[in-house]
Order: sequence, then structure tokens, then C-alpha cells
Amino acid sequence: MRARAVRLAAAGLTPALLVLSGCGVGPQPHPVSLGSATPSWAPTGASGASSELPGTALQIALFLVRDGKLVRVWRPSPRGQDLSAVLATLVDRPTPDEKARHLRTAIPATATRIRVSIEDGVALVQVPAGFDTLPNSERVLAVAQVLYTLTAQLPVGSMRLVRGKHLLDTPVGSGRLVSRPVRRQDFAALAPGVS
Repeated sequence: MRARAVRLAAAGLTPALLVLSGCGVGPQPHPVSLGSATPSWAPTGASGASSELPGTALQIALFLVRDGKLVRVWRPSPRGQDLSAVLATLVDRPTPDEKARHLRTAIPATATRIRVSIEDGVALVQVPAGFDTLPNSERVLAVAQVLYTLTAQLPVGSMRLVRGKHLLDTPVGSGRLVSRPVRRQDFAALAPGVS
């Protein structure tokens, strides 16, 4: 074994590779997914390098709607963008590329901004202008869009709708109103597939 190690070391292999080569684990016949926690942002650029490098930009995960389900999309996020600005992108109309993919937003066109604060680990979302005039199915989609986008950006798992300082009942995926914070599980039927 020692003579073999010397020959391998002479060939440029490190001791760590020697240990691994003797462990008896062979190659797998097929790739195995280990799963991953998808980050809410991803650097872009030719090298995929850190977002701090010149020529790269952060991408933020937003959730739009197609055929009554949520679809995750990525949009550029300027450096130092705060959460209110991230939610403002939900108010923006879909890009030409997103329209070509038949994506839309359920956020009312009359909404100019979405304000949010965090209290005891729950995102409190001020009801955007025009929300009350939406049909119930569109309200559900709008809440799901905001919830999924928020929880992709923040370490919070739930949200509530508020008007001023008053907590409001919030629609869940079934359309029924609940008087508690809502979570992604409440919208499982609308959950995004792989896009």
C-alpha cells in the first residue's frame, strides 16, 4: 500500500484523494438529486460569480400567474433594493417576455405600491388599492403572489392582511377567509411547478 501511495503521490494525487480512492465507494450509475433550498436571488453574469463583482446583478424571485397557478420568474434587482421595492415589482405589469409566456399579475392595476412590515415573525401587508374590488378568485391569487414573493425574500413563513393597524381576514386557496396568518401550505393547489 505504501509503494502504491508513493506512486500516486508522484503522479500528483493528494493524500485526501488517496483516502477517498481506498474507501470502496464506486461511481453511481445515475445522477441522484440531493435537493436544494432555492435561494430567493441568484447572481447573473457570464461567470455566475458573486453579485458583488462588476457585471453581475442580483435576480429576485417573483411569482406571477398563468392558468390559475403561480409561476416563479426572475427579475433584476438593483443592489441595496429593500423589500418595499421588491414588492413594487409585483405591481409592475409583466415584461414583454413574461407576456409572451402568458404570465400576468392578479395585483390590481390601481395598486401603486405594497407596503409591508414584520411583527413577531409575521409579514403584515397593507391591503393594496383596488384589492377590495377584485373577484374572490383574483384576491386569492393576489394574496398567493404576495405571500410566495415575500417568503422567498424573507425568513418569514406567514403573512396577514392589514388596513391601517387593523388585522383583516385573509383568503386562502379555497377562497374561504381565515383570521390567522396564512402560509404557503394554505395555497398548495396554486403552488408553482418547475418553470
